[in-house]
Amino acid sequence: MKRGVESAGRKAASSRWLEGLARGGFVACGVNYVLIGLLAVQIALGIGGEAADAAGALHAVAAHPGGFVLLWLVAVGFAGLALWRLAEVV
Repeated sequence: MKRGVESAGRKAASSRWLEGLARGGFVACGVNYVLIGLLAVQIALGIGGEAADAAGALHAVAAHPGGFVLLWLVAVGFAGLALWRLAEVV
């Protein structure tokens, strides 16, 4: 039973579609860090913003047109990364 699960986990973790989802997740992480950085620079320059954290960055994106779509893409990327990590654990 254990070997079957390990084999299935390795097969799933190395599949092309799951690797693509994982890459999308890493892009989502990068986008999140860039947004936090931009918000921190805005706060430092006194341009605006309230909190230079992940929640503040996502709230700032949601306030712009098309931001809701970007947030959904980031969420899908994070979900893909979580699935890939789960397959790696299995």
